[in-house]
Amino acid sequence: PVWSIRLDPVDPDILYVGIGVNLYRSLDGGESWLLDTELDGGHFMSVYISPLAPTAVFAGLGDGVYRRSDGAITTVGATEAGAISFTDAQGAVVTADIPAGAVAHTTTFYLYDAESLSNTPTGVPYVGSVFLLNAFQDGLKVDGFVPLLPITVTMHYTATSGIDEATLLLYTLSAGQWVDAATTCTPVSAYNRRPDENWLEVPICHLSEFALLG
Repeated sequence: PVWSIRLDPVDPDILYVGIGVNLYRSLDGGESWLLDTELDGGHFMSVYISPLAPTAVFAGLGDGVYRRSDGAITTVGATEAGAISFTDAQGAVVTADIPAGAVAHTTTFYLYDAESLSNTPTGVPYVGSVFLLNAFQDGLKVDGFVPLLPITVTMHYTATSGIDEATLLLYTLSAGQWVDAATTCTPVSAYNRRPDENWLEVPICHLSEFALLG
């Protein structure tokens, strides 16, 4: 039986459902569901997401209360800079630096782990890091948000095997197609790479789903 259903207080496309001993999460308004493997302690009696900390999910299970964190959130005004960072399920640290002047008015940025690709890229290997970066204005998600100034995304990824790290690219989903995130800016952004330290950074100009591909 379904014990609990919760909507994310920031992004209404994110839902959590506790069914028996499993917790499921949807990132697309219930069109598809992912099994949550972080919370496992018995029957799910309730799920709670605080409006003050929407990236933290609390679950009441048969043997206690558990907490998981899916990402990070920040709000910036037109003259303010901001930064958000989180660690995904593969151990990759993702940071988005938002410069002052990137938005015309107050905007909330929500960075969170997608856990799996919404569709499979063709011809480019998936390295294993996928996340979403979305913007909200006046309480509503702005699909495909384009900032007034580039937002710099930095990825500290786990070591790859059999892949030349100098060829890694951050891809974004645009109109259903995976494209190099650097090409969303005009002129095309330049990558800053440090394969010896397992990180890269690139300015982007379109918010959506992102994945590290090689």
